[in-house]
Amino acid sequence: MDTEDIKNVVPDPSPFSSTTRKRKNEEIEESLKSGEYYEKDFSTDFTIIIAENGDKIDRIRCRKCSKIFSSGAGGHRTTHDINLDSLQLPSAHWLRNQVESKGEEIFRKIANELAVPIEKKEACLVLDFGKKVHDFLSVFITFIDRSGEKPQLKALPFMFMPIFGSKRAEQVVEYILDGGERLNFTRDQILSLRIVGDGGSNIKKLEDYFKSYSLCSCHSLQKAAERILSPLEIHETSFHPDEAKKLKELSNAIDNCGELACLLRRYRNIHNLKKLPVVYCRTRWLTFITCCQDIIDVFPVLETLTDARVLKLREKIRPMLPQLITCMTLLKMFEVPLKMFEKTAMRLNEVAPYLFKLKNHFSSEKEKAAKERNFVLATVAKSAFISISHYIKKTVSDPHLLATYMCPGMRTLSLFPDEYKTKTLELIKEEVLNVQIDAPAVLSNPNHLILELYDAPPPPPSALTELFDYENAKLSTEDTLMIPMEFWEKHKSRFPRMAQVAGTVFCTIASESICERSFSTLNRLFRSDRQSLDPEFVETLMVSFLYLNNCT
Repeated sequence: MDTEDIKNVVPDPSPFSSTTRKRKNEEIEESLKSGEYYEKDFSTDFTIIIAENGDKIDRIRCRKCSKIFSSGAGGHRTTHDINLDSLQLPSAHWLRNQVESKGEEIFRKIANELAVPIEKKEACLVLDFGKKVHDFLSVFITFIDRSGEKPQLKALPFMFMPIFGSKRAEQVVEYILDGGERLNFTRDQILSLRIVGDGGSNIKKLEDYFKSYSLCSCHSLQKAAERILSPLEIHETSFHPDEAKKLKELSNAIDNCGELACLLRRYRNIHNLKKLPVVYCRTRWLTFITCCQDIIDVFPVLETLTDARVLKLREKIRPMLPQLITCMTLLKMFEVPLKMFEKTAMRLNEVAPYLFKLKNHFSSEKEKAAKERNFVLATVAKSAFISISHYIKKTVSDPHLLATYMCPGMRTLSLFPDEYKTKTLELIKEEVLNVQIDAPAVLSNPNHLILELYDAPPPPPSALTELFDYENAKLSTEDTLMIPMEFWEKHKSRFPRMAQVAGTVFCTIASESICERSFSTLNRLFRSDRQSLDPEFVETLMVSFLYLNNCT
């Protein structure tokens, strides 16, 4: 038998010792003699196989199933229903050609689906740099799909580009334009779209190139919550020394909760808790709130534990426990909107009202706590009010204002401060005045005698007439609760200009969580250290997988 048939493997320093994995010497002897296993010169006890060069081999390979096993194990109990020798496996070249061919077909389908929305500017780019798939720029495109009975928001993968050099805004723009060119879209078409990103300085600068930039509302909510107990440097002067000290104490207590959670999870087999607390991870949204709440819930059980390691942290947390419970009542206010806005859905109209609602709530809690002389609640509420006010300025952009006004159930802007109301009305007026509507269709070969029996059709409303009509229209309950794009599709003849504006607004989503989810999915399939070998081929695999499996 040829030497090439041997699978040489470095001897395992710790040979198999479990009796359940060993076989009788007769079994491996019969298998070697029958040719079922590859073999070379071997010793009489079959625990060592000697190669021609004198090296010891402690593992061999099954001829039928190619499984590697220890020669000391005595074989393996595998039923060989398939003879690999009779199969012809495709080559790497064949597989690559198949992937590239299928990828080209998928890119054509994506381009066809995007052609009309991009032409109408009813599409938005959503992008993020990967943390799990390192140095990859992930770009999705969300758009209004009008191919069905009702207009729907849809998302498709647009491009995945490895960034091994500079991540400057100018470079990112060129990458995005290259991705658009591959789908046969012009530079002007791509630059006329809106952008949603995570707030990085290089991504934020993209607003200088594209129609508009919106900060991911989920990132904004996360940062606002985190900065309640750790205020930004620019806000430190807003707090009395006693208030700053109290916030620091609460922050340290939450850090202790995170440390205790790690300890309980590490020694889970010792303590046998019914529920393990979530570990506080800074890269995961609001886990510090969930972690702290879990420690509060499990604290009565911790009182019964005698582990010295748990005891030390438990006693650190105990004096702060009532204050942490008070703090959680405000911090948990961020959980509901975070879960709402991370979905790929038409929820842009809810972002600004919800942020303003949170701001009003924290303001009222601050005043209430001050009257009740609850120093802890008053301090946390004050910090929450300052934090949410700061991130409202960074988050609420033109698309958010327009979307809220164009939601029939929110058109009064009741939760908006006066300055934002004024800005919103100016924006919608500007947008509507810039819309050019088509002239009414002329009938071919009209029957003038019949037409004379009917009143002349009314002329299209002016832009200002549309706005006045929308603001004062008496809408049914069904209309006010309807998904915004369905409302505008239903009333597009009554509000032709505003219906066009609606498509360019509601194609924007509230967050870029779709990119985060795609990275989590792709991380299970692609090794992050292999992407530099052939980035274009890896991109084809990524886009194809996400498209074919509807991972959006």
